[in-house]
Amino acid sequence: MRLLLTLLFMLSLVLFAPQSTAVEKSEPMTALELVQAGQAAYGQRDYETAQTHFGTFLTDYGDSEEAQEAVHAVRPLFAICLIRVREFGEALGVIKQVLGAEGVDQAMRLELTFWQGVCQLQAADHAKAQVSFGTYYKHAPKTDPRRIEAAILFGTGYLIQEQYPDAIAFFRSRVEELEANAPEAAARMITLQLHALIQTDELEEAVALTLRASEKFDQFVQIIGLQSLILQLGSRLLDEEQYYEAIRCFHYVWPQQQLLDLQRSRQERLERRLRMLKARGNADALVFQLDGVLTRITRELDHFSKVEHYNEALRMRLASAYLGLQRYRQGALIMEGMLAEMELNEIVEGASVNLVQCWMQESRWDRAAASSDRYLKRFGYEAKS
Repeated sequence: MRLLLTLLFMLSLVLFAPQSTAVEKSEPMTALELVQAGQAAYGQRDYETAQTHFGTFLTDYGDSEEAQEAVHAVRPLFAICLIRVREFGEALGVIKQVLGAEGVDQAMRLELTFWQGVCQLQAADHAKAQVSFGTYYKHAPKTDPRRIEAAILFGTGYLIQEQYPDAIAFFRSRVEELEANAPEAAARMITLQLHALIQTDELEEAVALTLRASEKFDQFVQIIGLQSLILQLGSRLLDEEQYYEAIRCFHYVWPQQQLLDLQRSRQERLERRLRMLKARGNADALVFQLDGVLTRITRELDHFSKVEHYNEALRMRLASAYLGLQRYRQGALIMEGMLAEMELNEIVEGASVNLVQCWMQESRWDRAAASSDRYLKRFGYEAKS
């Protein structure tokens, strides 16, 4: 890079040096001054200012035959600036210009291929984004951490396009190799794979994946997203009358407040990590990735905190699974716990009615009568049954 800057400086001196030694401050910046100012701002990570200077240079001198070498050197940096200020639409056009030119440094070509995928993803051009991420994954060094992110984004493209069998096959082939060296990335892939399995009714494999995930819940940054999928899987199994498997899933779902507290602590940890990476200034792709994760966590927290009667619904589903197995005593004990611990609402009222029926099935007439009296006392004769 130092050699490139020196070359740019010398080239600009020859081609674009001002004709007069006395330059008024009000006059437009020369080509040399634009490049120098852009480089200085870029080095200080002031990408908005760098974008302005590089953009002006390319607008004023981009068509000049004498300036083409400098133009080819500046344009990739301009593209990076546009990405940093989230001007993805304009950045995509510039990146295509760079990648379509000859003589582009291989490292820069690879860098812009990744960001081309990001821009295409922002433009909802998911098929082309997959091609870009696949190209990056294929050619990037195996030690490059961004290669893992490219793989996750490639697989996510299948989900966005609802190509669930392809997504399952892709994630299935890569989770194991990531678990040892990149457990957080493997956790993200497991969550995405579980979503695809539920969508395709591959319930047996989804249960097996849930059991596998349960051994490493501490590695899942988006724990609410994962637990919501497990609850969804358990509910699907309950509907399919696969009661034993439904019970297994429901036992892995945590209470609402526990999930909120844990997700907030992981959100804070992620925010601290992002602040450190941004201050360091040499991990832009990782910052982009984690910014996306943080956005999803914030959205999930906001939605999940507003869900009403979450714990009651979870307990009632678990009790219903036991009732499906005609294990009335276990179902009754769960519902008694609901009545003792939870505020009154329609779900708890329904549990009160079912509780009476469960004790009657067990021929526990004393407990059935006591439960009936409790129901009438708490909900009144006009309560819905």
